[in-house]
Amino acid sequence: MISGFNGQQLPISAAWGHESTRFGWVVGAGLEARLGGNWTGKIEGLYMDYGNVSGSTTLLTNAPPLRFDYNSDVTDVVVRAGVNYHFGGPVVARY
Repeated sequence: MISGFNGQQLPISAAWGHESTRFGWVVGAGLEARLGGNWTGKIEGLYMDYGNVSGSTTLLTNAPPLRFDYNSDVTDVVVRAGVNYHFGGPVVARY
């Protein structure tokens, strides 16, 4: 949303959106270890990079018109941790 005041000092605003499908890359690593019995613990880290997004919007009903330009790198870092319980014993094929 872009907001401002017109010449009569009245507040005005306009909403806009930028929606697109992004392609990028992800790299990650993780570890899982037995904690005891059927319990295991895990930790995982991911780094994601989806490039750059940019654009602009203008609120023409304002005098002078308000313009907003944006440019952003779309990246994220995710860290996950968890505990798993493995039911039953190992799977053994019986004929």
